[in-house]
Amino acid sequence: MHDCGNESISLVMNDEQVSLLFENITVENNILYNSYKVTGVQIGQSSTNTYRNFHIRNNLIYDDPDATVTAPEGFEHHSIDIWNEGTGTIEDINIYNNVILYTTYSCIEVGDTGPMTVNIHNNTFYGVNLNQTDYLALVGITGPSANATVINNIFYNDSASSQNCENIYVQYAGTTQIEYNLHYLVDQNARLILIVSDEYYLSDWSVYLADTGYDINSPVPDDPLFVDSDNGDFSLQAGSPAIDAGTDLGYPFQGIAPDIGAFEYVP
Repeated sequence: MHDCGNESISLVMNDEQVSLLFENITVENNILYNSYKVTGVQIGQSSTNTYRNFHIRNNLIYDDPDATVTAPEGFEHHSIDIWNEGTGTIEDINIYNNVILYTTYSCIEVGDTGPMTVNIHNNTFYGVNLNQTDYLALVGITGPSANATVINNIFYNDSASSQNCENIYVQYAGTTQIEYNLHYLVDQNARLILIVSDEYYLSDWSVYLADTGYDINSPVPDDPLFVDSDNGDFSLQAGSPAIDAGTDLGYPFQGIAPDIGAFEYVP
């Protein structure tokens, strides 16, 4: 699915006269690319509905890394966008084993004021559009009532330091668990993490761990050693620091522990 005028897949319900329940929805095994506002999946509401037990998995979501057109004025461009402007709940949203490439604003944003519980696990985030200047982050947790877990993900960030596109941005402290992720910056001077207003760079890795308690069990930032990322192969080479470096979240794995990222290493 590609070149949609707004979202590729929209799971949004607003302004109903009664409260509705949406549950047990799976979005999987899709190739979604080059849409104007949300390239992948949008989940959102501004009413009293309940969304629960959604699975977004095994998808390839990407934008054109050379595009110069941005989202329309007043909108932001996300690969996956989850928002709650209402008083209902969005809970148990599981995003895993996806490959998300060349975002022009964020790979995933979890935002707005309503309660949300979102799990972002075992994904591979790779690259940004180097023509853009207005970025949120590869993953942005911006809602004050958003409870998110960001675990076992690879962040391969090729943005320039001037673009201010960190791997993870958390706007409100205390609502997010971040662990067992492999971070990599092509530009060693680019910002790595932004927690509320505290900026952390690669040289601040130990300070970041001590200050926040995030990524305590994550490997030291390093190149994940993809087999052939230039040609779309994001599986891991032998010797990758992502191999056996994750934690068991209940998904199938090989070896002594799960690998970090969307794909398990196969010898």
